[in-house]
Amino acid sequence: MRDQGLADVGFSFNVITILGSQSSGKSTLMNSLFGCSFQVMDAQKGYSQTTKGLWVGRDNLHGTSSGNSTSNSDANSGGESKSSSSSTLQRPVLILDVEGLDSRERGDRRQTYENFFSLFALALADCLLVNISCSALGCHTGSGFGLLKTVMEANLELFMRQDDAPKTILLFAVRDWAPTIVPEDVMKERIVKDYVDKIWNEIEKPGSAADRSAQDFFTVEVVGLAHKLLAPEEFEKDVIRLRTRWANEFSPKSYTRNVPADGFGAYAKNIWETIKQQSHLDIPNQKEMLAIYRCQDLKQQALQMATSRAAALQQQYLKPTAADTAAIKKEITTIVHDALTQYLSQATRYQEKICTSVKTELIEALISTLKPIVDSQLSEARVRVARKYKDALREAYTRDPRNSAASAKGELMLEAWAAFRKRSAGAVAAATADFEAFSEECSIEVESGDRLQFPSSLIADSLRQEMQQEVQAIRENQQKFLNEAIAEKCADGFTGIDALLSSRDFSPPAFWEVCRGRAAANATVCAAHFGAAARGLDSDTDEADADAAGAAWVAEFAVRCRVVALWQLRTSLSKLAGTLHVYVTERFTMFFAFDEDDQPRRWEVLSAEKLQSLFLTAKSQALLLIPTLREMQLERLSLSSPTLEAAAGETETGKQMDSTAQAHATSEEQPMPAAFYRPLIDSISEQAIQRRAVASMQQQCREAQLLQQRCGSGASWRSVPLWGWLLLICLGWNEIGMVVSFATSNWLILPLLLLGLLLGVAVLVSGQMGIATHSAKHLTQLVRLLLQPFLYGLLKRATDLMDPSGLAGRGITVPPARESKSPCKPKERDEVAELKEKVAKHVQSK
Repeated sequence: MRDQGLADVGFSFNVITILGSQSSGKSTLMNSLFGCSFQVMDAQKGYSQTTKGLWVGRDNLHGTSSGNSTSNSDANSGGESKSSSSSTLQRPVLILDVEGLDSRERGDRRQTYENFFSLFALALADCLLVNISCSALGCHTGSGFGLLKTVMEANLELFMRQDDAPKTILLFAVRDWAPTIVPEDVMKERIVKDYVDKIWNEIEKPGSAADRSAQDFFTVEVVGLAHKLLAPEEFEKDVIRLRTRWANEFSPKSYTRNVPADGFGAYAKNIWETIKQQSHLDIPNQKEMLAIYRCQDLKQQALQMATSRAAALQQQYLKPTAADTAAIKKEITTIVHDALTQYLSQATRYQEKICTSVKTELIEALISTLKPIVDSQLSEARVRVARKYKDALREAYTRDPRNSAASAKGELMLEAWAAFRKRSAGAVAAATADFEAFSEECSIEVESGDRLQFPSSLIADSLRQEMQQEVQAIRENQQKFLNEAIAEKCADGFTGIDALLSSRDFSPPAFWEVCRGRAAANATVCAAHFGAAARGLDSDTDEADADAAGAAWVAEFAVRCRVVALWQLRTSLSKLAGTLHVYVTERFTMFFAFDEDDQPRRWEVLSAEKLQSLFLTAKSQALLLIPTLREMQLERLSLSSPTLEAAAGETETGKQMDSTAQAHATSEEQPMPAAFYRPLIDSISEQAIQRRAVASMQQQCREAQLLQQRCGSGASWRSVPLWGWLLLICLGWNEIGMVVSFATSNWLILPLLLLGLLLGVAVLVSGQMGIATHSAKHLTQLVRLLLQPFLYGLLKRATDLMDPSGLAGRGITVPPARESKSPCKPKERDEVAELKEKVAKHVQSK
């Protein structure tokens, strides 16, 4: 301790002991983890014992460390050290590297040394690092089940009588691990359940510890490490992760055995001497020793042969497929049969009990040896089965892009949602059943009747967890679609609510009651329409308690639909508020420009005072919309009531609610969140809406005033009294008679006169100039059609008269023109010639 600079650190250090099978990479792990220089096995020389006894070293991760010392518990010797500066720790760490506890070299004293080393490690170590292979999980010998049992019994013996006994950290380092084989959290749960808790329940405990659990004495942690040779980069990452977790999570802040660093050497020596002198450690008799030694030797020979063949088989099928299952099973069966035959051919000469016991160990060792091959098959089967049922479930809930209400298979989404719980549970169960059937196919039966059942529970749990995650992902996605469908249906129920703003009977209280009624009706419709679909997508309701919780769930979903309906009501009203100035202007126009019978007002017959009164009334009616839609005005709102209205008293509330809601409603109301009651129109928007609306109102009023003024100042035949018309007829009687005489004597003017008379009567009766304008257009077209042939002939005759050649052709002699005393000016002659040319062109065009 002094040579390593640890004599003055006091309690600020930690001790770690690593235990495990021989040649499992314990020293290699310690060298990688803490920068030590323990001797490691030379793979070129084959599997053999490398670490003998117990060696102590110090981490080389501190910048101040000068080296790493090692010592052997049986024969003290030194060793060289090498430093590593890849990382640093908060406190120095002493590492106890123990030889493999199931080594063949120890022979019949193997169990004795196993107990010695376990007691020694527990007496000194803060953390007991158990080094096991991932392929050995589920096995008895390969996984260190017996070792762990010895450790727990020794720990109970050492610390049972101490009231303040420190907790020992049991850190399981699972070698050759990969996340695709089993998740780390699942692996930890299995180790705690199948190893720690099971062993604790099996060992004999004194009365003082009968009611205590293993967690009262141990802190269990599990870390997975990748294969060092097959995945060196991942192994280095896992080692760094373990080192970081040790520094930040696992390591105690001080030495838990309460021994200062300067007295650690003497304390360790006394502990070792005490353990060696324990009399209760039994030594097998000579016959049993011989049987154990020979059977173990035969077992190792058979296992060595099986291991080499298994390695070749694994190399041949690195990525097995379903088509390789039969061939792999045949090869595995042959390997197991040959190994057992080789062992039993000589082991049956020794004690039957020892032979059978070691045979069981051989079978477990064979399972551990062949487990990687089977695990690769199981992993491939897990991926294949999971893909099959996940794809089927996704396809069943993929919506048709042409019809969002149906799935790609043509099934209505409402029906698919209602069947989701049953369908998803069936998919998980079917996937698990398929995987278990495949796992059963991988088991091996030999002629002796023994059966090699490879553990697959971890991979099965991983498959089940993967399927459940997929089910949950699909459920959440479909619940989002369901919520959108509910919101869309609720929104459709508020279509046409803006028509209430244009009603003459509009009043704010009545408007908000209509809004409440529509929201309640929409919620009721949605609860009935989507109830089964929502129930099928619910993850909290099981089939076992579906009947018992049915009423409560229905009430809860009804409240959920009411909340959605209220939010859709707010959304609809927010859209109305965005164009509120348009509705205000339209409402003003309805009251100002139209009377109670929706007839346009005749401004010319209304007085200025009447117009002003109409303006004020229409303005007040129009501006009434702004305070109405300023904020949500749903008073006495209650989500537990089907009408969304809370009764005045508790008794009335009970009468108004239906039986289901009444049975599950709480005494407190279920109000909407504060965001629901935020103003629909803020103060700035309210002022802007009012300014725009008032400006439009004033413009309409000015137009009405101008029209009224024009009608009042101009002369109109409507303003002539009856006696004026009589006087006009008397004074103009002669003129009337002349016009009538002319009209009746001319066949062309008489029809026009009659049409004009009828048009005048129509205008006089209706008072609308539009009829006169329209009739005049048709009359013009009729006159043009009737006069066009007559005018054409008249024009042609005039042209012929102006052309001398035309007169000569009719036998009319045109005397030559006499010369004028004042000759015609050239300019006038040019104009006459141009006029004649235009007339000739016009005739030709006709």
